Amino acid sequence: MGLLALVKSLPSHEEVEAFSKTEEVKELLDATIDNHIRTTRQHRKAKHLLDNGRVMDAWKVLLM
Repeated sequence: MGLLALVKSLPSHEEVEAFSKTEEVKELLDATIDNHIRTTRQHRKAKHLLDNGRVMDAWKVLLM
C-alpha cells in the first residue's frame, strides 16, 4: 500500500465516477451487499490493482 502514498494528486471526482460505472468494478457498488463486505471487497480489489501496477485505479476504487 506504500505505492498509494507516492501519488502526487488523487483522481478527480469525475474520474472516480466514470471508473465506478465500468464492468470491472460496478459489482462492488451493489446496494444489496452488506457495508462491511463491500469495504472488504473494495480493499481486495485495490490490492489486486496495486499488484498489477494500476495505482490510480486502486485509488479510484478506494474513493468510491
